[in-house]
Amino acid sequence: MHLVIEIGHPAHVHFFKNPIRILQKRGWRVKIVARDKSITSNLLLSEGFEYDSLHIGSSVFSKAYSMLPGSLAIYRIAKQFGATVLTGIAPVYSSIASRLLGSPCVSFSDTDSAVEQILIYAPNSTVIHTPNSFRFQLGKKHHRYPGFHELSYLHPKYFTPNKDVLDDVGLLDEGPPIVIRMIGWDATHDLGVHSESWEGEFIREFKQDYRLVISSEVPLPRSLKPYQNPLEPKYYHDLLAFSRLYVGPGGTSASEAAMLGTPVIYTNPLPAGIFDELEYKYKLVRRSNTTPGIIITAHEMLSYPRTFYLSRRKRMIQSCVDVAQYVADAIADEYSRSY
Repeated sequence: MHLVIEIGHPAHVHFFKNPIRILQKRGWRVKIVARDKSITSNLLLSEGFEYDSLHIGSSVFSKAYSMLPGSLAIYRIAKQFGATVLTGIAPVYSSIASRLLGSPCVSFSDTDSAVEQILIYAPNSTVIHTPNSFRFQLGKKHHRYPGFHELSYLHPKYFTPNKDVLDDVGLLDEGPPIVIRMIGWDATHDLGVHSESWEGEFIREFKQDYRLVISSEVPLPRSLKPYQNPLEPKYYHDLLAFSRLYVGPGGTSASEAAMLGTPVIYTNPLPAGIFDELEYKYKLVRRSNTTPGIIITAHEMLSYPRTFYLSRRKRMIQSCVDVAQYVADAIADEYSRSY
């Protein structure tokens, strides 16, 4: 029982870390292949995971150019390791490698806006597991479950936020902060997406009454440096857990905030089934991508006490499966069927 996991994003480390430990207790050997990103590397090392590097650029064009070399690199690693199963989140390279290797590929995905990825990993996967909110039906191999990817690591069973790390740097001195997220817009599904700049006006509107913290994938201009998140990346979920509001276009961060009971204004114009569910069923998320709309929505969401959103979070968690256990079982079940 040898498993190869493709890691393409820091959030994938969190998604798989608990399933890895569950499977290792059952006797599985696990090989991680991670794309070169400093945050991803640091997270893997902090979790005690060794990994092989996959050298792929961050731009859309470099990812497309690396399709064949990346798939062959994973194929060679998996063959040498004796992989009996490959897996990943929208694992474009591993799904192709699994075809070459003749081993099953168990794919997980919650990003239904990434059509260009779906067109590659879906036909090459043996089985695909998505949350119920996934907007497309991918055929007989597609299995749905009640839950969200982020509950694989943010469910209360697996994560207890640490308030002390925020107190140590004074982030709670003025009460719970508002987190503003800025992204690089370099994912393949972001190609052609345009979003107006709302951050400056938002900061002017709320800086007098709230501590503002900017978490950014890109270097900040000098004018925004005073708002830069002072915490190490490993404490990001602690920050989200004790924040008053999350605002930004980052889908993973928005989902993570909602899983922790922090209200979210999601500013990304891309459609996504996960945010349909979080907005209309659980009412933890509101969507807006215009500056006036974002500011008006923020005032409205801030008018409710934190307990209002925490009660909604509790109802959401009660309606979901143990996602980490589900992921481990899905991988093990596919091994049992194939061998």
